[in-house]
Amino acid sequence: MYRLSDEDLEIQARARSFADEVIPYEVTAELGGGELPGDLAARHAARARDLGLHAANMPRELGGGGASSLQQVLIQEQAGRVTNALAWACGTPPSWLPDVATPYQLDRYLIPAIRGEAEECYAITEEAAGSDVDAIVATARRDAGDYLLTGEKWHVTSYNSAIPGQARSAGPEGYSGRLASMAAMRAGSSGSVCGRNRPAILPSGATRNFSKFHWMSPAWPSASGTSVSSE
Repeated sequence: MYRLSDEDLEIQARARSFADEVIPYEVTAELGGGELPGDLAARHAARARDLGLHAANMPRELGGGGASSLQQVLIQEQAGRVTNALAWACGTPPSWLPDVATPYQLDRYLIPAIRGEAEECYAITEEAAGSDVDAIVATARRDAGDYLLTGEKWHVTSYNSAIPGQARSAGPEGYSGRLASMAAMRAGSSGSVCGRNRPAILPSGATRNFSKFHWMSPAWPSASGTSVSSE
C-alpha cells in the first residue's frame, strides 16, 4: 500500500497551517470588496514564501521548491479550502516555461515570479474562442526582426497586476498551415490597450486578482528579448 512519505506529510502540514491562518480573513476580504486592509495581503504572500508554498512547482536550481506532482497536489488541496482567493499567495509560476524560456526571459520574467516579485497573466480567451483554442484569430507575424501581435483578448486574469504576460495566438494562414504560438512580453507593452477592467463577480481577496476584463492589442510589437514559440 502506498503511503505519504515523511516529506509529503511535512509539506501537507505546512500547507494546512497556512490555510488555517488565512481562512479567518475570508469575511474581511468579502466585506472589503475584495481588499484586505493595510499590508495584510503582502504579509500573507511573505508567509507563503517562508513556508515554501509559493513556486513549489519550480525547479530548485531556479529558486523554486522542486516539489513533486503529488506534493503540489497536497499544497493545492489545502489552498482549495480557502475562499476569496486568499490562498493565491501559494502561487505557481508557469511550469512549462523553464524548459523553453530564453536566458533573458528567465531573468526578466520567471525568476522574479519565483521570488514573489512579479506575477504573470495569460491572454487566451477571445470573443469567439474560449475552450476551443483552434478558434483563436489573434495573429503573430514577423516584422523587421520583431513580432507583431494583433488581436483582442478577453477575461485576462490578473492583467492589472501582472508584469509578464503570455499571449496565445495563431498564424495568419488557415488552420492546416499554421502553428499555435505563445508570446511572452511585459503587460502594458507599447500597442496594448486595456478596453475594460472590472472586478470578478466574487471578491478576490486582493487587488491583483480582480480578473475579468477586455484586453485589446491592436498592434503589439514585441519587446526586446521577447520570442514567439510555436507548439
